[in-house]
Amino acid sequence: MTQVLSVNRSKLTLFYLVASISFLVIGFSIGMAKLGEQDRFFSNSILGTYISVHPVLMVFGVIGGLLIAEKIEIMNKFLIFKRLPISYLIIVIMLPGILLLSIGYASEYAILRYTGSVLIAITGLLLTWFMVSLRNPGNFGVKLIMGSALVALSFSSIAESITSAIESPIVAFLLLSFPIIYILGERIELGQIRSIGKVTMGILVFSSIMIPVLLFFATLGHYMLIDRLLFDSSEIFLLILVLTSIRYDPTTRKLRSPGKLQSFMQFSIISSYAWLLVGIALYLVQMNVESGFMDPATHSIAIGFIGLFIIAHSPIIFPLTLKLKVDTTRVTKSPIYALNLAVFLRVGGDLISKQSEAGNVMAYSSVYVLMIAIFLFFFNIMRIKDKASAKKMATGNSG
Repeated sequence: MTQVLSVNRSKLTLFYLVASISFLVIGFSIGMAKLGEQDRFFSNSILGTYISVHPVLMVFGVIGGLLIAEKIEIMNKFLIFKRLPISYLIIVIMLPGILLLSIGYASEYAILRYTGSVLIAITGLLLTWFMVSLRNPGNFGVKLIMGSALVALSFSSIAESITSAIESPIVAFLLLSFPIIYILGERIELGQIRSIGKVTMGILVFSSIMIPVLLFFATLGHYMLIDRLLFDSSEIFLLILVLTSIRYDPTTRKLRSPGKLQSFMQFSIISSYAWLLVGIALYLVQMNVESGFMDPATHSIAIGFIGLFIIAHSPIIFPLTLKLKVDTTRVTKSPIYALNLAVFLRVGGDLISKQSEAGNVMAYSSVYVLMIAIFLFFFNIMRIKDKASAKKMATGNSG
C-alpha cells in the first residue's frame, strides 16, 4: 500500500509540473508575440492581443505551480478533517482559478475574472494555513515570512482581477512580491545558521507582512500621492528584507565557493540579488520620476531574480521532487550565463529603446537567448541525472 501511495504522489507531482510547463509555453508565446509587435518586428499577432493573460499564467501558473509541485509530497501528509490531503484541495481549486481568470481576460467576461481570482485567493489562504501551521516543523518566524508571501498571492489575485498588471505597476509589483518574499524567506531560513537575532527576525516578519498589505491598499486607492507613498513604504520594507537576506545568506560569506555545485549556486544567487536590486530601483523610478520603466523593472525581477533562483536550486529541487539520483559534480554554468545575457539584453534593450532603435533589436533578441537558457536549463537536469535511477523510477511507475 505504501508503494502504491508513493507512485500516486509521484504522478500527482508530475501532473502539476506538466501543467506548469504548459502555462509557461502559452505565457511565453503570448509575451514573445506582444514584444515582437511592440518592437515592430511583426504586427497583427493574435497572441499579442491576449497580453493581459501573460502575468496570470507566469506568476500563478508557472511560479505558483512550481511551488505547489515542490510541496505536494509534504502537503499530502497535511490532512484536513484527518482524511483529506490539503494538496488535493489546492490543486482542484488552483487550476480552475488560473483558467477562469485567464479566460476572463481573454474573453472580457468580468464574472470569470472575479471567480478565478477568488479561487486563487482561496488557494493562497490554504497554502498560508499549511505553511504557518504548528504541524509543520521549522522556525516560526521564517514560516510567517513565507506565509506573508502566500498572503501576497491571495491579495495579488484579487487586485489582478480588478486591474491588469500590464496596466498598473503597483499591481505588477504586488504579483511579484509573492515569489520575492517567498524566495527571500527561504534564504533567511538558511541564514539562521548565522544566528539571526530575535529582534532582527521580528523586524523581518513585520516587514514581510507590511509589503503585501501596503501594496494591496495602494491598488485600491485613487489618489496618486497616497498610492506613491504606500508603494514607496512597501519598497523600504522590501529593502530591509533584501539587504538582511544578503547579509546572512551563506552564499555571500566567501567570494569563492569550494565544489562545483556550490560555485554554480553562488554565481546564480549573487546574480539574482543584483537583478532584484536593479528591478527595485527601476520600479522606484517608474513610480516617482518618470513612466516607461515598468517593463525593464518587471523583467529584471521576473527573469533575473526569480529565474536565476530557480536555476540555482534546480540541481537539488527537481531531483528531489522527481525522486532522481544525480551527480551534481556534472553541473554546468551555461544556463546561468545565458539567462544573465537574456536579462541584460531585455532590460538594457528596453532602456536604450527610448533613444535608439538598437534597443528594440536587443529586447527582441533576448527572447531567443531566453529560449536557449531554458533549453540549457533542461539539458543541465538531464546531464546530472543518474541513468540507473531514472530507469528504476520508470520501472516503478509502470508497476
